[in-house]
Amino acid sequence: MGRTIGKTGCLFASCTAPWKITHFIFGNVYSTLTINFLYNIWIFLIWGFLLFQIYGLFGKHHRSHYILSFSLCWIVIGSFFALILSSAGPVYYGHITGLEDVYAPLMERLQAMDAQIRTDGGFWEIWALDVQDRLWLNYQNAATTVGSGISAMPSMHVSIATLMALSARRIGLWFGRLMTGYAFLIMIGSVHLGWHYALDGYLALFLTIFLWKLADRIIHWAETARLPSPRRTAPPDQARG
Repeated sequence: MGRTIGKTGCLFASCTAPWKITHFIFGNVYSTLTINFLYNIWIFLIWGFLLFQIYGLFGKHHRSHYILSFSLCWIVIGSFFALILSSAGPVYYGHITGLEDVYAPLMERLQAMDAQIRTDGGFWEIWALDVQDRLWLNYQNAATTVGSGISAMPSMHVSIATLMALSARRIGLWFGRLMTGYAFLIMIGSVHLGWHYALDGYLALFLTIFLWKLADRIIHWAETARLPSPRRTAPPDQARG
């Protein structure tokens, strides 16, 4: 990815920062660690959920619907929109724009929490900080590795978490509520940890719901097209006199 300006950050830096709201509500160390943990296990959940769908325990339509939606999300949101809306997240705002880093207080707050945890000898750390440093180093060295890249908009974390929630709602009430709650926390975590601007998540949410509905129509059309045509039956022979 070329050296691009954090467009969303420039547009909304002067507004009330959503991260201030999340840190007001979830501002203690343990809440932040929990959010960071849930954000990190996303990578395991998405592939586990995909394998779960491949088994097709809930019917061929649901399996095809989810797999097509999953593919469309990565192609449309994670590739096409990520390219045309290229922007780096708040953590890289000062590096990319060369302007006063309005997100420095957020990163300083996270670093202070991490330092407190290390001082107290805690087992857990705010892993996001180390990952963000590694991604920036790869970006500076133009290194291409698995999971590298600093493009923030739209948020694939929010997109796939939303997709899992939409699928879970079709499977069962409580499973749907659980995954909806998880998607909500991923939306919060994307801002809370400095990965994304709130708008990155909003756009990902809207696009994912649209692609989910589009995939449902495509699968329904494909299933209908495969139905056998009704056979023409010859009129019954007239009774002989």
